[in-house]
Amino acid sequence: MLGFLTTAARPAPRRVVPPPAPPALPPDYVALATGLGLRLPQPNPRLAAAHAEATALAEMGVTTFDLAAVDRYLTRLARKEGSRWAWAPLRPRDAIVEGSRREYNSRVPFHGELETEPYTHLVPGRVLAVVRDIGERLPAAHFYVSDYRAADPDPFIMFITTAALYTWVFDVWDEPGFTG
Repeated sequence: MLGFLTTAARPAPRRVVPPPAPPALPPDYVALATGLGLRLPQPNPRLAAAHAEATALAEMGVTTFDLAAVDRYLTRLARKEGSRWAWAPLRPRDAIVEGSRREYNSRVPFHGELETEPYTHLVPGRVLAVVRDIGERLPAAHFYVSDYRAADPDPFIMFITTAALYTWVFDVWDEPGFTG
């Protein structure tokens, strides 16, 4: 039997553990170095944004899924249906503008492309409550739901920000019936 047609177990969630923040330079060193005209290295803004997002998720107790495992799982399911999968914006306002969407799609090409048409199915209330909570902590979050043509898909939901372009897959549910 072909390997990609075998049924794979749905990925399991894991706790978010943010990496330690990079140590700050001592103020007296900064004053001395800048006083001498040295240019100090600036922190990578994408890493700083990803660290802030991981910290917020850990403080909220939100678990996440490994993106590569989700991709393998959804790719297998979509291929069984003769389809492909993509990320559909949860709401119209979640659709990322063209330049950032193109950058995301080029940086993460094998993990579902970002679409522009919003997701058209119901989402469980427990998932919407987490979307609300994440949106309050991270107002720049854009939410997307995995989608492909199948009778009963297992949708995953994720968010990204254009600051970090890191994909945080944080929930999944069974169709139909909102279990899982």
